[in-house]
Parts: sequence; structure tokens; C-alpha cells
Amino acid sequence: MYIQIQSLLDEGIADIGRNTGLTPASDDYIYAGDMTKWRKLAYTLKARYYLHLSKAPGNTA
Repeated sequence: MYIQIQSLLDEGIADIGRNTGLTPASDDYIYAGDMTKWRKLAYTLKARYYLHLSKAPGNTA
């Protein structure tokens, strides 16, 4: 499950990096269209999930 989450976060980060000119703006109630903040959140989530994975049996960190 964590591997799939990491993959989805990677896709999201790649989508943010494409700079298509489309931003959620007023539809974004969390960060008001600030894609830098969304990118930071994605990297934070990746780090948190890697920490969870490192505590799983059979994994070495």
C-alpha cells in the first residue's frame, strides 16, 4: 500500500512541476492555489510514509 501511495505522490509532484498554467485558485480552500505549498505537502507526506515503512517488520532503514 505504501509503495502505491509513494507512486501517486510522485505523479502528483510531477504534475505540479509541469507548470501548465492551470491552478485551482479560488477552488483551493487549503493553499489558495499556491502550488509550492502543495509540492511541500507531497514531499512531507512521502517522508512520513517512508518513516512508517521503515518501522515495518522486515524493512531496514
